[in-house]
Amino acid sequence: MAKKYPRYCRDIKGALYYQRDFPLRLYRTFGKKTFTTPLGIKSDSVKEDKLLAELAKASEEFELKCRTMEHTDPDLYSENELDMLVKRALRKLNWSAGAFSHNEDFYHFAEQVVPGLEEALGGDPDRPRTVEEMIAIKTIAHSRRLPIVALNY
Repeated sequence: MAKKYPRYCRDIKGALYYQRDFPLRLYRTFGKKTFTTPLGIKSDSVKEDKLLAELAKASEEFELKCRTMEHTDPDLYSENELDMLVKRALRKLNWSAGAFSHNEDFYHFAEQVVPGLEEALGGDPDRPRTVEEMIAIKTIAHSRRLPIVALNY
């Protein structure tokens, strides 16, 4: 018999995930139906307090993702929220902070893999950036362990 998990918690191939559908207004606009993120817990070693804590973090990440789909002004986000979005972007790319700190060809590779990076670094350096562009810039800065100002954006 399958275990009973809290709402939005799914067992997928022995690992637990937070899975939740986006609101209909966002789904119709962006064409993405479901938000899924790993909880970092195996289904055979579930501790209720850790599961609830991870679900709370994932729920916060879901709400933040919904906000980024509706509001693109980076001034509406705190540094903690931007860091959370950058960590998600790094996790989606399967990168860790500093993984490319000694790779000289990294920027050519990153422009092909990081969504919105080419647009973020191109054009007028004084123009206002969207939150997606800020996330792309911070993602490559974290993967190279560079200060953001070193990217001349």
